[in-house]
Amino acid sequence: MEQEIISSVRFLGILPMFVAVVCLIFINRGRSKLQSAIYNRSRWFITAATLILGIQFAIQFVGQLREQSVTLCWTLNMMAYVIATPLYNMAELNLLRAGHNMRGRYRNNTVFVTLCYIVFAIGYLTDTLINDQQPWLTATFVVALLYFLNLLELSWLLFQEMKKADTRLTDEELAERHNVLRYTARVMKWIILVSLFSPWVGMSSSLMLNALYGIVIFPLLLVFIVLFLVYGANMAECIKVSDEIAEAVTVETENQNELVRQRIEQWVNARSFTNPDITISEALQEMGISATALNFYLEQHTPVDNYRRWLPYLRIEEAKRIMTEHPEYTLEAIAADCGYANKSSLSHAFKQQEGMTPGQWLTKQKE
Repeated sequence: MEQEIISSVRFLGILPMFVAVVCLIFINRGRSKLQSAIYNRSRWFITAATLILGIQFAIQFVGQLREQSVTLCWTLNMMAYVIATPLYNMAELNLLRAGHNMRGRYRNNTVFVTLCYIVFAIGYLTDTLINDQQPWLTATFVVALLYFLNLLELSWLLFQEMKKADTRLTDEELAERHNVLRYTARVMKWIILVSLFSPWVGMSSSLMLNALYGIVIFPLLLVFIVLFLVYGANMAECIKVSDEIAEAVTVETENQNELVRQRIEQWVNARSFTNPDITISEALQEMGISATALNFYLEQHTPVDNYRRWLPYLRIEEAKRIMTEHPEYTLEAIAADCGYANKSSLSHAFKQQEGMTPGQWLTKQKE
């Protein structure tokens, strides 16, 4: 009975996969340049992953590998999964990110797949690829662990990307245009969640457990492909909206940065930093900005990269200006004008920043 069930599941895994491949190749092909650049890339990722799974199911069905060896079957499964799952995930990320910032993902997944196949090769050369009695001592078990960790990372990444998309898709019209993102991403999360069990189900000798796993994962994959095809025709418009949102966020960020710059420069021009009792927390409160915003401004406009060093920097720059314009002033007077208690405090801070005393600096400027 179990053998009949597992054979049926294998057969059901072959036909839908190859039908899905044909549909992905011929249905809703991107017609515009925008679709060709983004939508079609995701479409070919999904097509390649689905074809790999279809071939794997066909080999399992024709060769009856499960009956020969549990770990032989498990190894073939893992060889397909370590390629197919990242491809599905990259297809979804490509949609969520509208084709942006994908090079890092391509590189990481290439490294992951290469590493897994190196382990497979080592297992083959050392005769540790298959062991039905102690499967946890095989190279495939190492790959299963790597695959499991990779799935955890992929699921977290997908969750973060979907969270970012959800925060931007509050408008009803935008939400309607982004159905492809909402639906396919949620199905992909379920696929990855179910896939977390695949390394360990494949290791099991229970044919029924393997059959149940196939019954769950096949419909999820097909639903994902169908949703992609159904909503894929609107991907050009969807991606356009995503880019418009990204552009709006960029403009908003630039406006915020400009406002921060104006507040900081207004506070500096008022010489508020010369108050000897002012603290950085009070300065931030007076300017109405955050420490993060100030740090970003400092990195962009000053040689100081930390807000804690900003007040001393401003005071020393003010001291240098006064010494240049009023060489007749005493260090005590300059220290008082810059916010220092006395000339010793000024000299100490000056030497820390400039590497020399105020007198040495002034002499150097005259020379």
